[in-house]
Amino acid sequence: MLGRLRCWDMDDARIRERVVALIGLCRDGQADEEQSSQVLQGMTGIIEFLYGRDSLQLVAFRESTSIHRANVHIATYRETTVKLALGVLRNILAELDAGLIGSIRQRAVAEVLTDFVALSRAALDEGGGHGKGVAAVLAAAAFEDSIRRLGAAHAGTVGGERLADVLVALKNSGFLRGPQVAIAQSYLTFRNHAMHAQWDKIESEGVNSVLGFVEQLVLKYFR
Repeated sequence: MLGRLRCWDMDDARIRERVVALIGLCRDGQADEEQSSQVLQGMTGIIEFLYGRDSLQLVAFRESTSIHRANVHIATYRETTVKLALGVLRNILAELDAGLIGSIRQRAVAEVLTDFVALSRAALDEGGGHGKGVAAVLAAAAFEDSIRRLGAAHAGTVGGERLADVLVALKNSGFLRGPQVAIAQSYLTFRNHAMHAQWDKIESEGVNSVLGFVEQLVLKYFR
């Protein structure tokens, strides 16, 4: 699940650069076999990255190409498939220009953070030291990831700072205000205890408190 969160760290500029490069390989639908393969594999990877492996975009593309495969010569099929791929890539550029990709990314991050919260609560319900430990680690990871993402988006942090410094940056930028600042800073100790397996210093109530805070951040900033 952490991998799913990290995959959304690619910014729009890098996505655009990749899409433009693929379009450039066969600008007018003309491409040899090697170029066609690069375009199709690259386009498929981008669709899976942005929309998911089972997305409607990928299903529609595969259905369109399978229809052509059954009815045309292989050379014509390759040319038609490349033109379809170019259409998909140009549509992705249009969605980047319209700001839609950022919205998709935000929703995906929200879904993963929500999964972290649900898994943490499920582990907490198991009871015992092991369940509490797993719940605490998941809660701490969700807290840290959400704060770092907010820092990158609203306070200019770049990812290498200490979490305490990210919170200071969010405070100084005016993004976090009033009680939010004190509450978030109080959870730094919880995060440190969880990440160093100091379970005797963590209470179930503290886990639930952190999870509630993360849920508030998700509802307010990641939807």
